[in-house]
Amino acid sequence: MRFAATAVLFVEPPTAQHINAVRRLSGKAPFSDSVATMLIKRPQNVLLAAVLKPTFTEDKIQEIDDFDTLETDGPNLFDLPGYDEVKPWARDLMENVSRWRQRTLEWKLARAGVLVSGLPGTGKTLFASALATALGMRLVSTTVGAWQSTGTLDDMLAAMRTTFQNVNDGKGAVLFINEVDAIGTRLARPSGHHGDHYWQVVVTDFLTLLSGLGEGVIVVAATNYPDWIDSAILRAGRIEDHFTLSLPNKLTRAEILSHHTGGVLPLESLVDIAEDLDGKAGADLERLVRDALRTARSEDRELELRDLEAQLPEKLRYTPEQCLRLAVHESGHAFAALALGHATAATIEIKDSFDPSLEDSSLGQPRTIWSRTTSQPLRLCATG
Repeated sequence: MRFAATAVLFVEPPTAQHINAVRRLSGKAPFSDSVATMLIKRPQNVLLAAVLKPTFTEDKIQEIDDFDTLETDGPNLFDLPGYDEVKPWARDLMENVSRWRQRTLEWKLARAGVLVSGLPGTGKTLFASALATALGMRLVSTTVGAWQSTGTLDDMLAAMRTTFQNVNDGKGAVLFINEVDAIGTRLARPSGHHGDHYWQVVVTDFLTLLSGLGEGVIVVAATNYPDWIDSAILRAGRIEDHFTLSLPNKLTRAEILSHHTGGVLPLESLVDIAEDLDGKAGADLERLVRDALRTARSEDRELELRDLEAQLPEKLRYTPEQCLRLAVHESGHAFAALALGHATAATIEIKDSFDPSLEDSSLGQPRTIWSRTTSQPLRLCATG
């Protein structure tokens, strides 16, 4: 394009003199030097709004910055229980976004893209909306499936491009892309299959759109299958951070129950209930509270602890023979981990009952072995 062009022009950002020249041309009084200097650091939409105002003084800078901050009714990420894996990242992001809004940090140093993965019900969608609330940004939510459902390859690309255009307005937005693994991957070597070209074009166009995002756009991608995502999507400058949302532990489950009940029941009393909800995701706990509230409403009274207890799943008890089999089997995993150097110490917990509604409620359910060397759980699956 440079070769074909007859001239190459570089458009510089406006100066304070340019701003006041526009003011004079539109019949308005020029700004003071301090106001004009502050305005040139603002986004184009904020700058335009300021220039069009009949009068504008230095104390109105914050007022015009508030155009880009939304008042939302959804929960704030930092008011929600759980999300301990990703909250430190979100706090840093919120600080960077605040500095960007104050024009003390360039967007290229503040921008962020994050992938959240985890089992269904661990709160990936809620995380995106709660993050948008914390940042004071609008949420633009979509799925790769929605793009694909529009029709042919050209239709899908058009839908994908439209989504990215809608967030590229300089006002700031959280773009939530669910099922991002469905975007496909590019083959290192063509297989000759007729679908190779389709995914090559889709992934390439998606990468271009990610790289071309304007200021103020935070990309949150979600998946249940992070290993299915093209590595180029996850490189630095695109979606470079990855967090796995785990199932909540006992205390977090109690805090989630307290959050959904509005704090009307003592947290200590909810801990005992949370003990019997091992393996339940945040979405399961929300439904449990919703069903308990429905029971209380049907009897025209306030929620009570017994309403939650009535919603607890029925558990089946292991026979003594089954407990012995589990203990011997899991001990084998522990010995293997210690012998291979994956752990310096192991703790095995065998419970005497199980929830048959969970997928892993059979005798071969996973057990956790804690390593003192890595402080991370090794998930070892028992299959025999």
